[in-house]
Amino acid sequence: MPLGRADTDLNDRTWTLGRGTSTSEACRSCGREEVSELSLVWRIAEHGWAECELRTPDERVVVPASYVSDAPEDFLSGLAHVCAWGGSTTFTFVGEPAVYRWTLTAGSGVLEVAVEHRPGPAQAGSVSTPVWRGTFVLSTFARASVRAFDAVVHEHGLAGYEQVWGRPFPTGELEALRSAWRHLGSIGT
Repeated sequence: MPLGRADTDLNDRTWTLGRGTSTSEACRSCGREEVSELSLVWRIAEHGWAECELRTPDERVVVPASYVSDAPEDFLSGLAHVCAWGGSTTFTFVGEPAVYRWTLTAGSGVLEVAVEHRPGPAQAGSVSTPVWRGTFVLSTFARASVRAFDAVVHEHGLAGYEQVWGRPFPTGELEALRSAWRHLGSIGT
């Protein structure tokens, strides 16, 4: 399934947070512009295939994932980890044969997200290409992610999700992210 960019309307599972762009103190000090408007959609495209769609005012990217990887679990666990502990984590979505490497880096309430595409498995001459990058308030990205996965459960139910995706819904990982996101809110990050 190819990486896609499009200008189609998103359905009601999209969670848009904030309006416009702003620059927080954390981002001003390092010269990065933080985007406060973000739409994130996780959808089951067909049996064994999911898509993670990210949209900002300037860009839209759709990153496919096959059930041969632990894409939903890795996404939620990786984000929960950086919400709770800061630092950086990487994980991979397998797009058969393409590979999409995600890097999440968090610090001072700011999250940098980078997605790279490699046309096939790591081999001599196989080069990764950056396809998407954004800087966000960490709690904004976490909230959008929690709500996107809540919308998937609402649409499919737990049994329906497992039937369509081919694996059980990552309930534990979603609850870990929800807890980390709520903790961010309690400390004002």
